[in-house]
Amino acid sequence: MNRFTKIHRASRFFMLAFFIINATTAQEIEPLNVFGSEYDEHQPIIHDSGAIYFTKAFHPENRGGKEDPGDIWYAAPSQIGVFQLPVVLKEMSTAYYDLLIGFLAPDTALVYHDNLLDQQVLSKYHKNQNGQWEKGDMVSIPGFKIDGSHFSARLHASGRIMVMAMKSFGSYGNEDLYISKMEGNQWSRPLNLGPTLNTFQQELSPFLSEDGHTLFFSSNAHGAEDGKQVYVSHRLDDQWTNWTPPKTLPLPSKDGMNQYYVEDPIHQKAYYTNTQTSDGYGNIMYLGEGEFPLMKSQMDWSSQNLPEKSPLKEEDLVISSEAQENRILEKIETKADSTSQEASFDEIFMDLEPGATIPLDRVFFKRGSADLVDVGSADYIRALSKYLLDHPEINVLLEGHTDSYGSARLNKELSINRANTIRNIMVEAGVPFERINATGWGGDKPIASNQTPEGREKNRRVEMVILEK
Repeated sequence: MNRFTKIHRASRFFMLAFFIINATTAQEIEPLNVFGSEYDEHQPIIHDSGAIYFTKAFHPENRGGKEDPGDIWYAAPSQIGVFQLPVVLKEMSTAYYDLLIGFLAPDTALVYHDNLLDQQVLSKYHKNQNGQWEKGDMVSIPGFKIDGSHFSARLHASGRIMVMAMKSFGSYGNEDLYISKMEGNQWSRPLNLGPTLNTFQQELSPFLSEDGHTLFFSSNAHGAEDGKQVYVSHRLDDQWTNWTPPKTLPLPSKDGMNQYYVEDPIHQKAYYTNTQTSDGYGNIMYLGEGEFPLMKSQMDWSSQNLPEKSPLKEEDLVISSEAQENRILEKIETKADSTSQEASFDEIFMDLEPGATIPLDRVFFKRGSADLVDVGSADYIRALSKYLLDHPEINVLLEGHTDSYGSARLNKELSINRANTIRNIMVEAGVPFERINATGWGGDKPIASNQTPEGREKNRRVEMVILEK
């Protein structure tokens, strides 16, 4: 049985569990503490063998002792209880923060190290003939840059899709959700999953279902009342930026925050970390026999208008950013007016000095939205991206602006979202993310009166400031 067959069979169980109508849905579900530890435990991942791997912080047996913010631990399955007593995997750990992201294959792991050789890196580990893990090559992801203190990620069951949570270029605020896919040995540039999921607050600890249609993550946005809670959303089509509005996953009522949700197709259980206070330690919890389907049955998807589900397609896993960039550039280069467009940009940039501002007056957004109005706006941004690719000495700042009507806070959010939309297209077209900054001013910097429709239209704009040339 190949890996995709296993994925599809397991996914049928979980999708069925979503739609079970159980007469006992009002029953109280009590989650169980897996280890009953006094230490901070999170990011549970289930191996094909049934063993559980997770990160444990501030334990005296960690590589860095009680000050170590997280080493990788392991617990084998048990015939008596859930798992045997866990042990630290020092061969996978450092004196800094370490996080197992998942398994590329049963004998190949992918690990994030917060400080390895003074870098934030992803590294492969391989299991040798003696059953010990040995460090392998570092993994390179184009455009991978963490601009903050948090990183969490999980591999899809195929080992070829990675969903990440981090603050990076293109983020809407704090940590956002991104996806990267592997073709051969190359991971694609991280793609922001879009404003339906991502907010100005935190989106963390993602987990993608085995059929590739359902995403679980934690957030303190989307109406969360008690800190971070687990949310679930469904992918609406074959794109990775179109999702249903997130809904709270009905985990058992318990004080504190819930994060790091993951499903175990081997034992038909679900695991997650519950933290009693915002700065307290987390315990790995699980739903016992019969409780996981019961919890899923309480979800009401009738109002979501979900598309018909199909198994994750092979082509969903092998689209690389390099191929996407080549197709974008090919489209630009074959346009009839590509030569005149290049000459137009030459004329625009020729006499400008650093600090000069260029209005992007051929880019149009839907009213009250960060979505582009037409294909022409996207084509213009891609043509501009090609010019920046051909002139690597130019670094720019994208500034979003709105009129002054409505909420000042929402206007600022909208202005940043619009600048980020342009930056995302530029990065997808191959412009290095470090060459593009983005910000938003809302209605704070008008260039015309907000008392007339014409003035308000002029104030709704995105401008590009030349930083270096």
